[in-house]
Amino acid sequence: MGLFSTTKEEALAAEREQRDNLLTEMAELRAEIHGLRQERGDLQTRDRLQAEIERLKKDTVAKQIDYDREKEKWDRERREVEHLVGLQRKTADFEKEQAIAEAQMTERERAITAKEEEFERQLKFNKEQMTKTQEFLERNFSAVLDRLPDVNVALEGGIAPRPQSSGDEA
Repeated sequence: MGLFSTTKEEALAAEREQRDNLLTEMAELRAEIHGLRQERGDLQTRDRLQAEIERLKKDTVAKQIDYDREKEKWDRERREVEHLVGLQRKTADFEKEQAIAEAQMTERERAITAKEEEFERQLKFNKEQMTKTQEFLERNFSAVLDRLPDVNVALEGGIAPRPQSSGDEA
């Protein structure tokens, strides 16, 4: 049996060696599978992250577009407000100038009215003075005429020159 036992022992040893080789190979395959699974997970994570990056880029572009639209809207509103402020300022300036012109016109009218009233007073005063003067003159002429004698003069002949005196040279 010595011969057979060595062969059996050799066969067992060969089986053990084959089994150890298979176990080693299985351990290596398991490690390789684990590495591949990890790599696959890493690739999936990378793909997820790239998809997330793409989505974020799209969101960023969309947000930038929205921001630009809002900024344009704000700028347009600011320009409109500035335009309205400018119009308001021009309106205020015009109203101020109009008020000044109206005040000047009112003052001129008041001055003209005052001058007209003064003119009317002067005219009334002058009329009264003229009337008084006329009445005075009429009374005085009437008194002078009442004191003059009534004379009837008949003109016959020509007009004789007056005698000239030495101090009356004209």
